Amino acid sequence: MKMVPIERLRTTLASLRGERTERTDLAEMPIRVVAGEGGFFEGIDGFKRLARWKAEGLREISVVVEPVSGIERKARLLEANSPGKTASPMDEARVVASLRDDDKLSEAAIGKLLGRRKLWVERRLALARRLSPEMGVRLDRGRLSLTTALALCDFVAGEHKRLADVCERHGLSSREAEAFLATWRVAPDAATRVAL
Repeated sequence: MKMVPIERLRTTLASLRGERTERTDLAEMPIRVVAGEGGFFEGIDGFKRLARWKAEGLREISVVVEPVSGIERKARLLEANSPGKTASPMDEARVVASLRDDDKLSEAAIGKLLGRRKLWVERRLALARRLSPEMGVRLDRGRLSLTTALALCDFVAGEHKRLADVCERHGLSSREAEAFLATWRVAPDAATRVAL
């Protein structure tokens, strides 16, 4: 652990994390960072704490420096916020998409870096590429299940809200929502879909 001037911290990876509700029960612990260029540090965990400390006017904060660089920073961001902590499937999707688009990694290389199978990578890319932004926010906030979100990816983005609202209005479980969406997908005409 070390003390770092707050102006030496960057949060460019924060964009890979989704919208969250404000929490007031943040633990008083150091934030996790990786060393960057020119003596700066890049945050990988503790973005809310850092924002609060900046607002409080702190000049130095305690950090734990992770010994990684390059694309491994994004993998460590997911590890630091893995399920059981605060990462959502959309956070994973944003990181996977960034590794694919910004870092030009193949799906196999992404899977190896993150310790995940090819199907997991493909599903996260589907969320990043095909899930509408509004549904991404719902997934971030826990208002949409991963199963339902993945099923929605098979539809045009303009239908996502309508279909998700039907699932929510009728209180469908993930399994029921998946069955409903599969039936909707194969329905022969608009009248059959409306009847569903």
